[in-house]
Amino acid sequence: ILRSDRPAPSHSSGVACPLDAASSCTLCLSLFETPSGARKQRVICSSCKSAQYCCDECMAADMSVHRLECALMSNSTKGQAVARGMRWNLRAWAATMTEGYGWLKNLCAVIPDGHGETFTHVKKSSKGLYEILCSLEAKGVQRCFPNPLNDANGKDLAEQCLLLVSRLHCNAIGVVGSDGYRRGTGVYHGISFANHACRPSCSVTFEFSRGSYPIASLRVLRNISQGDELTISYTESIQCRDRRQKFLLDV
Repeated sequence: ILRSDRPAPSHSSGVACPLDAASSCTLCLSLFETPSGARKQRVICSSCKSAQYCCDECMAADMSVHRLECALMSNSTKGQAVARGMRWNLRAWAATMTEGYGWLKNLCAVIPDGHGETFTHVKKSSKGLYEILCSLEAKGVQRCFPNPLNDANGKDLAEQCLLLVSRLHCNAIGVVGSDGYRRGTGVYHGISFANHACRPSCSVTFEFSRGSYPIASLRVLRNISQGDELTISYTESIQCRDRRQKFLLDV
């Protein structure tokens, strides 16, 4: 009933980041090694060496985002490998600075309690672990910028980084292949707005093709009446109730 490649006018479909940059394409997340064991040829960014693509088409399509991502990673690592979580944060930041990704700034967020009142679309959280995690990741992103930065609303760089990290924690979904294994993390226009339900009305599936991020589709699991909320599960539905509840409380 909803596909990420059919977004509202002027909107991009989404942004994603591979779980393992050495095993899947940075853009389409297709695997470099086929089920038969054959290895595909890779196209690697000559600057950061972290972005690897399955073809020239994917590399060209990703340049609008990766150009800024590459510069941020260079400031962050000083020649060392980029941590997976940090790569996702920097890639999402680069997307927000690219034409067509303005919807990312309208995603809801939960920020650590006690932080600035200038945020919009946010709730406050006093969970200690969540506060520490968001603050550490935000500081890591902030260190990638050589100079202080203010946006049009007057938010300083520290606030912008914290808000970005919080939005990703609240709205990112796992990108899963047909084999059931997770290939990466993504945020998708429309689909990432769906709330959790232990008995969801929809599920998210993904299609992988060259030249674009994985296409996310929202598929119904049962009859839905007009006005009913479309929900998805944030956990593995096959897990027992106690494990699902623990996972949701921990995150």
